[in-house]
Amino acid sequence: MVLVTPYRTGAPLYLQAGWTGVLPRPPRKKSPPPTGYTGWNGKDPTPKMIEMWMAENVGDYQAASNIAIHMPGGVVGIDVDHYGGKTGGTTLAKLEEELVPLPPTHISTARNDGVSGIRWFRVEPGLRWPTGPGKDIEFIHKGHRYAVVWPSIHPDTGDRYIWVDQYLGDECPPPDDDELAWMPDEWQLRFTNGAVREEQPEYMAATEAERAQCLTEGEPCKATSNASAKYQDRVVASARHDSMIKTVMSLVRLGEQGHRGVMEALKTMHGQFTADVAPDRRDGSEQSEFQRAVNGAIAKVTATPTPDDKKGCCGEHSNVTEVQQLAQTGQLNLPEEFWNSRRVLQHIRQAAHSRGRSADVVLYTTLARISAMVDPQLRFENCLGEGSLNLFVAAIGKSGRGKSTAASLAKTLIRTPSNLTDPGAFRDSIGLGSGEGLAELYMGYVYEEDYSRPPMKDGSYYKIKVKKKLRDNAFVYVDEGQTLNQQGKRQGNIVLPTIRSAWNGETLGQANASGETTRHIPAGSYSLGIVIGYQKDTAQDLLGDVAPGTPQRFGMCSATDPTVPLEPPEHPGYLDINLDGASKITFSHEINEELWRQNHAKVTGAEEDDDDLDSHEPLMLSKLSALLCLLDGRRMVTLDDWALAKIMYATSRALMDDLVEYGREKAQDKADAYADAHATREARGYLAKKNADSNVARIARLTYGHVADAGGVMTVAAAKHKHNSRDRGLFDDGLDYAVTLRWLTTDGKKIAIGLDVPS
Repeated sequence: MVLVTPYRTGAPLYLQAGWTGVLPRPPRKKSPPPTGYTGWNGKDPTPKMIEMWMAENVGDYQAASNIAIHMPGGVVGIDVDHYGGKTGGTTLAKLEEELVPLPPTHISTARNDGVSGIRWFRVEPGLRWPTGPGKDIEFIHKGHRYAVVWPSIHPDTGDRYIWVDQYLGDECPPPDDDELAWMPDEWQLRFTNGAVREEQPEYMAATEAERAQCLTEGEPCKATSNASAKYQDRVVASARHDSMIKTVMSLVRLGEQGHRGVMEALKTMHGQFTADVAPDRRDGSEQSEFQRAVNGAIAKVTATPTPDDKKGCCGEHSNVTEVQQLAQTGQLNLPEEFWNSRRVLQHIRQAAHSRGRSADVVLYTTLARISAMVDPQLRFENCLGEGSLNLFVAAIGKSGRGKSTAASLAKTLIRTPSNLTDPGAFRDSIGLGSGEGLAELYMGYVYEEDYSRPPMKDGSYYKIKVKKKLRDNAFVYVDEGQTLNQQGKRQGNIVLPTIRSAWNGETLGQANASGETTRHIPAGSYSLGIVIGYQKDTAQDLLGDVAPGTPQRFGMCSATDPTVPLEPPEHPGYLDINLDGASKITFSHEINEELWRQNHAKVTGAEEDDDDLDSHEPLMLSKLSALLCLLDGRRMVTLDDWALAKIMYATSRALMDDLVEYGREKAQDKADAYADAHATREARGYLAKKNADSNVARIARLTYGHVADAGGVMTVAAAKHKHNSRDRGLFDDGLDYAVTLRWLTTDGKKIAIGLDVPS
């Protein structure tokens, strides 16, 4: 009987092909390779160590051991699992349809079904890769995992791993890394954004003092519980390893800030992570993987400690303001204690959850509808003066999250007042046009007697069509804020200045000589509520208008609501709210004192505004608290109303800060990707031209000939395969050389004949 010896058989061939990270694995098992040779800091084994592993017996690693490869820096594998209920092939097909098809390359697989296996590609070295692009697909790279390869035996199926050349459609020997196809730039930019991985310090276990500082004891507080719950949400949309890393980092940061129960939350999450990945691992590697994540998070957090004035557990006495606390904990929804504080708020939340929609959006929309339906003379009045109740809302969420349905639910909660039920009295759920169109909501045509002309024979006067203000109330709903963005960018468009004026209840439109163009809405004569749906990307234009004060006039709420129950409750019906009357909404003495102290400090220069986004905080708090007061059937704002308004404002600001950070990351990633791609192209062309030896020039001419023979256009992969394996290592330099001399052009996927001809 011939002893099957995968490692002893394969190691010399892989070394000859240029693979230096050749590691043994216990025979027919998925146990890990020797420690110290994997991960970002893993070293390649020495020739002496490889010789020892190839001997008959060295500890757990025998001559019959399977063989694994630790990826070099410029190679990434796309591991697709499409068997036994796993649907990686479907995920891959969707990605190829969304981006571009992957070119033929080499696949390593033990399930030769045409789908499952690791597709190997060359990539730009040094990029920061995630662990997975989608369901049942993972990226295998230098920092994440390793690949078991031919001639190993799969521990489950008993089949031998093979290499398949997709270009030829047949089995093949271990390829040189330069024979692998280039992963399309669209894929590299999509999953790395061109971001270069930062060098990480050598792994070190956290000290007891560092662990005690970050891993707090006790029952998890609200912030800790919320952060822990995000793991399962992230797993749905991302790879399990990435989801675990982000959640661990969030929890450790909360512990360093003083929030309770981080140790308990990490234990629970460790169990969830183990249950998720153990069936695919079965080698116990998830245990060390989780512990390394905890130690890495502790190292990062302790290296950049939170300032003392921003530490403190939620719900306890601390120096942390409500805005800081909500921003730190990532709580972008109104908290449980807010909803439980009043029956009317519980009523609204139940109505939202009865349709599976965000309670935050339904509440904000309800308040905006109230502001649209009240008498324009119903205004708030405090020590800073009186103001309009007009409320504007930005509902933030991805398409399909039910922003429109959530907004329409407010109609099932607030009855239209009797004075607005006549046709035309209330413009309801109208779209947002230009600035002139906003004023137009209140305009209409009537026929009036024309006294400038003599009367008719019967003594009556001729009638003329006159445009004038006919109504006082309007509610605007815009499903997608992109419409507002586009209008705001048009030269001469006044929609954004008009929105800012309308929030304050100031004069809209203008009085022109022509009656047809008159749109004059006097200050204080109209009521208006606006709700606009935004996605994270489209909200960036709104946030970019900070200097004039546009985003500061919007209350922001999230269309995502983690508290929506699996079983929907019954809709509770209409609220019993009286919106009649025009008496002022006043404020308690304590609130007026607080507002006056804050205003005095700013006016005298004793206190500066730390953030431009808070420039309208007193007015926004006044509107929110007055509307909450009205919602509760009163006309005097109490400290309880004020406290609830502060929670709404804090949550809105936390969401705004989250959007600002998202925008910064997107802008930086875009800039980095462009700079990296541009620099790479320039550098390649320069070096190819400068260092071109006779072989590079020869390959450039041969490539030109192959493209010309193909009719002037061919794919990069096809052109490369026209060369023999010895020359393929210089193909890229040759192509860059030909492009620099304008013999050829390329978009990264195809090559075409250029302007000049080789001499």
